[in-house]
Amino acid sequence: FKMENIGELDGWSFVKDGHGALKNKRAQKQKDTGPIELGGIRCNLDTLPLEAGSMKERFESCGFCAFENAAGPDYCNELRKEILNLYSQGLLNPSLNKLATARDDNGNTVQGHELAKTGVYELDLMVNSEIREQRALDMSPCIKQFAEVDGNKLAASLSRAYPELNLVGIDTIKLQYNAGEGGCFPMHYDTSSKHSYREITAIIYLNENWEEHHGGELRLFPFPLGCVDFAPLNDRLVVFNSTEMLHRVMPAHHPRVTFSVWFSRAQHAETVSLPRKFPSGVLQVDSEKHLKFLLQPTNRRLFNKVIFASEWAQSFRDAFGDNEYVREALALHDKDVQKVHESINSSVLALVQNNLPVPVPEALRLPITEKMSQHQLNEPQLEIVQKADPPQSNSKAFVGGGIYNPDFMRATLDLYDMHMGVENMGPLLYSLLRFQKPQSVLEVGAGYTSMFILQALKDNFEELSAYTKLHKEGNCHVEGTPWLVEDFINNPRKHFGQLVCIDNLEHAHTTAQKVVDAAANMDLLDYLDLHFMDAWDYVDRPDLLGKQQFDIAWLDFGQGDKMGKFIDRIWDSIRPGGFVLCHSTLTNSMTREWLEKMRERANIATDPMGPFSLFSFMEPHKLFQNSVSFFQKRKDYSEPIYTKYP
Repeated sequence: FKMENIGELDGWSFVKDGHGALKNKRAQKQKDTGPIELGGIRCNLDTLPLEAGSMKERFESCGFCAFENAAGPDYCNELRKEILNLYSQGLLNPSLNKLATARDDNGNTVQGHELAKTGVYELDLMVNSEIREQRALDMSPCIKQFAEVDGNKLAASLSRAYPELNLVGIDTIKLQYNAGEGGCFPMHYDTSSKHSYREITAIIYLNENWEEHHGGELRLFPFPLGCVDFAPLNDRLVVFNSTEMLHRVMPAHHPRVTFSVWFSRAQHAETVSLPRKFPSGVLQVDSEKHLKFLLQPTNRRLFNKVIFASEWAQSFRDAFGDNEYVREALALHDKDVQKVHESINSSVLALVQNNLPVPVPEALRLPITEKMSQHQLNEPQLEIVQKADPPQSNSKAFVGGGIYNPDFMRATLDLYDMHMGVENMGPLLYSLLRFQKPQSVLEVGAGYTSMFILQALKDNFEELSAYTKLHKEGNCHVEGTPWLVEDFINNPRKHFGQLVCIDNLEHAHTTAQKVVDAAANMDLLDYLDLHFMDAWDYVDRPDLLGKQQFDIAWLDFGQGDKMGKFIDRIWDSIRPGGFVLCHSTLTNSMTREWLEKMRERANIATDPMGPFSLFSFMEPHKLFQNSVSFFQKRKDYSEPIYTKYP
C-alpha cells in the first residue's frame, strides 16, 4: 500500500485530550492487604470464569470478552454511590475532545479545536499508575480499595488466563457520569502502542434498571468482524484490547455511570495484537488466507477507516453536533478516506469491500455468566505475571529446514520467473538468515526470494524454541560445556523475526502479488509485513522507516548510483554488524562503476557511512542477474569472543 501523508488513525478525526502522552513509569506491585472485602461487601472480580479457556478464545477471535454479574451488586452499588457523590461535589469535569482540523505532511495534527460532549463528566483518578486526585480517593473507600487491591487482583487473574498479555497492574482509572442528555463518544481507539503501555481496557457498568430505549450502548468494531453492542447493564464487565479495538458509545437518554480501568503491560513486552485469528466457520477458506494478512495492526486501522467511513463521520455529529469545527474535521476525514482508497491495491480493496465486515457469531456476543468452581476459587492468586514461554517444538526441529519440504517447493514454484534471476539467491538468503538469526529483515522487490526469507524466519523460531526446551531440561551442552549464549537463548524476543517487504508492482515480470497466497499456504503470514508501495516513498515515511532497525536488507531493484542513494537513505536503519545485499552488481557497467567506488570507500573511518566491509559473489554461467554484493556495517561493531579455543 502507498500510505504517504496519511496520519495515525488516532489523529485522523480527533486527538483525545487529557493524559495521552504517558510517561514510561510503571506502578510498583501493590501489597495484598487481606481479603477482597469492604465492610462485609465482597468484590467478585477475582472469581470470573477465566480458567476454562473461554476468555482467551474470545479475545483471540474477537478482541473482547464480556461478563455478567462480574463484581457483585452490592459492590457496584457502592461504586455508583461514590461516583455520584464525587459528581455532586463538583469533582467530575466536562469530557473534552480536540478535533483535528489540519495536519502536516507527516500526518501530525497541527490544528484542532476543543469541544465538550453533551452532559458527560469525568475524573481521571489515576493516570500512569499515579494517583491524581487524592482527595477524591480519600472520600471513596470502595474506589480506593479497587485502586489498591481489587484492580491488581483482576489484572493477575486476566494474565493467569491469558499470559501473553503480560499485565503488571493498573495504569489509569476513570470515573464517568453521563447525564443522559444524548451524550456519547465518537469512534476512537483508547491508545496507541507506541505512545503508552496500556494493554487492556476494562469497563464496569453501574446502571440499575437500564432499558433498551435508554441507548448508551458500548459499540465495538472487532475488525474484520462487524460491530457488536453492549448495553451498560448493572454489574456488567466488558474487557477489550486498548490499542486495537475501535469503539464508540451511543447517545444515552438516561443517566449513565461507568467505572473504567486500563491495565498496563510489562515494559519489555510487545502489545498483543487482537483479534489474532478467525472464529471457526465464519469465513470461506480462500478469504481466510487473505484476511489473515489484513489482521496486521497497521492494515486493520486503515481498513476500518474505509469500511466504517459513514458511521465514523456520524459518530462525530452525534457527539459534538453540527458546527464549523465538526465540519472541518469531517472534511479532513473525507480526505483521509479518499487517500486510503487511492493507496490500496485494487484487488485488495475489492477483497475488503466484498468480504468485510463479517458478522460476529452469536455465541461470541453473549456475555459469560457462570462463576468459577470452588476448587478454582481456592487456587492461589498470581502476584507476579511472568512472560509466557514460546511455543515448544520437537527437540530436533533445527535439523534440516522447511525449504526441503516438497510442499514448500510447490507453493514457491509459481513465484519463479527466469527474468528475475534469483533461483540461487533464494537458497542463499535462506542459509544466511538461518545462520544470522535476524529479528528484522527488509526486502525491496517481493516475489520468489520472499518465500525463502519467510521460511527461514519460521525455521529459526522453531529451532530456537527447540534449543530453549533442551536448555531448560539441562540437555544442551557438549562434554559438560554449555552450548548456548545465555543472553540470546533466554530472550524470547530475539527468537522471532519479521520480514518487511516492499514492492510497487511495476516490474513487468513481478510475482509480488502472489506472495500473500503462497505465504498463507505455508502458514508464513505471521512473519510478513507487506507494503505495496514505492520503496522511495517508504524511506520518506518516518513513521515506517524511522521506527525500524534491520539486521539484513535485501535490495533487488535499481542500478548504479540509484542503488547507492537508496543505501544512503537506509544505512542509519541498519544495525551495527548488519548486512545490505544488492543484486546484480558485477557484470553490468552502470552498477560496476558505482561498486568500484564503494570498494575504495570501504574501511575508511572518515567515510560518511563509517567503516564497512564489502565482498561479492558471481554466478559464472549467467550473462546477467548473476551476482550479489554484501555490505556489512562495521561502525560501532565487533564480534564477541566467547572462548579461547574453537
